[in-house]
Amino acid sequence: MRDWNSNVFGSVRKQIQSICSELEKERAFALYRGPSAREKKLMQDLAEQIAREESMQKQRSRIDWLRDGDRNADFFQAKASNRARRNRINSLRHNDGTVVYEQERLERMANEFYKLLFSAQENMQPDLVCQFVPRKVTEQMNAELDHPFSEEEVERALFAMAPNKSPGVDGFTAGFFQKHWALVKEQVLKAVLGFLNGGDMLDEVNKTLLVLIPKVQNPQELSQFRPILLCNALYKICSKAMALRLRPFLEEIISEEQSVLFRVV
Repeated sequence: MRDWNSNVFGSVRKQIQSICSELEKERAFALYRGPSAREKKLMQDLAEQIAREESMQKQRSRIDWLRDGDRNADFFQAKASNRARRNRINSLRHNDGTVVYEQERLERMANEFYKLLFSAQENMQPDLVCQFVPRKVTEQMNAELDHPFSEEEVERALFAMAPNKSPGVDGFTAGFFQKHWALVKEQVLKAVLGFLNGGDMLDEVNKTLLVLIPKVQNPQELSQFRPILLCNALYKICSKAMALRLRPFLEEIISEEQSVLFRVV
């Protein structure tokens, strides 16, 4: 992908500058005889490159909207840079009250904090609680939930996903797989169905980026950050397929008091 970006796709801004330069030269020759075929072709190329630049800046800035007709690449660039500065963690307060600035110690603090947060408590006995929870999943529901996943379910899950959400470790969004589905379909189906129908998930697919989003202005402690997990696209397809299969039964197995869970899927 790096080679393709460097040798084929190239720098969008450099291509825009090059096309603009060629366009000015062409217009100088065609000043009194109207737009030539080459000028029209250059205008098409310029429009395509500007659209690419907007798309790239839009994804980088994490803005989900764009005003009609605007060419606001500078706005998106400034928005992304300002957001990066605001979210950068320069220091954190330790449990003992000391303030930590060193990058190595900050990483160690974060690792210890979330390892403790996501670890199960010792001496837990969930069976003591589960024995008082009535059985809600019937045999018929269980049979429908257990039957093997199909290619149609995987494809429906993929195209139900937002195309430009933040990518995981692999750097690919769902939009890449949607756009090139005819090319990647066979391999994606093999990987996803292999896992959903009883196989193992590769460690590379299961790798996740943990992003810390501030809950308050100028956060000083790790508890003041909201952890967001950025999963790889294949992992998201698996999760979405399972969620879509479970959705028809949610009203029967989740009470109204727990209705907030509907938004998860």
